Amino acid sequence: MKLVKATKICSLIGGFFVVGVSMLVGPRVSMAQYGVGGGDYCVNPLSVDVQVCVEQYGCVDNESRYILDGLENNRKVTFTVTYKNNGNGIDNNGNRVSDLSNIKASLKLPSDRVSILYGPGEIDKNSNSIKWNIEKLKAGEKSPIYQIAGIVTKGDGTCTVEPNRKVATAEGYVDVCINDRDTASFLVKEETCVIPKTGDNSLTSKTILILGSVFSAFGIRKLARGFC
Repeated sequence: MKLVKATKICSLIGGFFVVGVSMLVGPRVSMAQYGVGGGDYCVNPLSVDVQVCVEQYGCVDNESRYILDGLENNRKVTFTVTYKNNGNGIDNNGNRVSDLSNIKASLKLPSDRVSILYGPGEIDKNSNSIKWNIEKLKAGEKSPIYQIAGIVTKGDGTCTVEPNRKVATAEGYVDVCINDRDTASFLVKEETCVIPKTGDNSLTSKTILILGSVFSAFGIRKLARGFC
């Protein structure tokens, strides 16, 4: 009886050992691999670059030291947008993507200080944006440089010490997985306002003149009362 019990125990231990070893060395499946449709397979091959170009200053991604004072009213400015298909993409369904088709391209500008004059697509004045389609970009291919012309418009009259920072946003969209966004910032001047400086002689003189007139009127009134 003891021999039979020992044999059963050894068989049970051996069974657990075999199962444990098979779990360790056997094929393992990551739960993330079952995430089709949830973005787990997504490898985005699309990249976007936008720059701000001003005559005599060149093109920059962000405000440069050459235009730190800000762009004045009626100054023309050009925004350049470039797209690239870096290749070897994988879409949201786990399918390999080589060429990209029907890319929805767009550029949005701040509506309060810059207006779009013209560009490669349809201008929406309400959102101050422009949209166009890129039919196809092969793997590794770079798009032409798209140019969007704008102009700095009149401000709201707000007086500020520092120039106002504005941001241009370029986007490229194929699907929920394959898309990209890039921004470029620039500075614009606010409307010129008359701000009295401390110690301004003209302001002091005007203040003394007004106070003198008030006191003179008060003195004449007292004098008139004395005679009446």
